[in-house]
Amino acid sequence: MSAAVIISLTRALAELSTLDPFGECQFSPPRDNQFLCPSLPWIRGRFHRRLRADLDPWNLTTNDCDTGALETVVVGERCLKATRSVAFTNQTTIALWYVHVDLTACKNGINGVRDGQHATNIVRSRAGELHFYEWQNGQTEPAQAAINRGARLRFVLV
Repeated sequence: MSAAVIISLTRALAELSTLDPFGECQFSPPRDNQFLCPSLPWIRGRFHRRLRADLDPWNLTTNDCDTGALETVVVGERCLKATRSVAFTNQTTIALWYVHVDLTACKNGINGVRDGQHATNIVRSRAGELHFYEWQNGQTEPAQAAINRGARLRFVLV
């Protein structure tokens, strides 16, 4: 098993801020002081299967994008708490954040979603990369590539 990668709140905020070149994004007060960074294969595979088992499919009236993206953070937290091989404290959470993104000017959208305003997630991988993660289909995409195509972060729940 690979060694755990844990980053500080300061580092997480600095890395997330690189995705906001125009200073338009609001960041919530932090939930914790450290973040455990998962591998992308785990996010796309085991975590996504667990998430799909816990969540109902997308539905405009009962389980839309913001509900699903927020539930994704909650399920991520549950998975972290269930991991007995990782030493963590009450100040550690998973490096998986709820984000609100404006896709109005984003060519091709992100992870198969093309609507104007969208709630999704960003994960900071063990390898140090920030990726958008779409709970509806399990796809990930480098966040900086989407920002370069015109996506704009509006809010991050740290």
